[in-house]
Amino acid sequence: MNSNEPFDHVSDRYDRTALAAVSAFRSGNDSLGLELFGCSMEDLEQLFELNWRSILERDFSSIVPILQELLNRINHQDMTGMTDLMEFVLCPAVKELAQINGNKDCP
Repeated sequence: MNSNEPFDHVSDRYDRTALAAVSAFRSGNDSLGLELFGCSMEDLEQLFELNWRSILERDFSSIVPILQELLNRINHQDMTGMTDLMEFVLCPAVKELAQINGNKDCP
């Protein structure tokens, strides 16, 4: 088994789950969106745990402000803002982080 396979599997699952959450929020199914959002955050945590040695502090510093803004939008019950942030900022940043750290083939 390739040492990156667990990371790649979780990364792919994160992508699918996060985008499914976005889709559920956009279609007005907030309860499903929140459930999928929770799953995607668990996957994100697992990604960091699986790859913590190779993720540089500067890479973490690019994700932390996004997560802080996401929390701010959640606290203000701004579902549209949260959805936009997930789709257009967080998901691309996580994908880029995976590529920077050599776990996915760069385009």
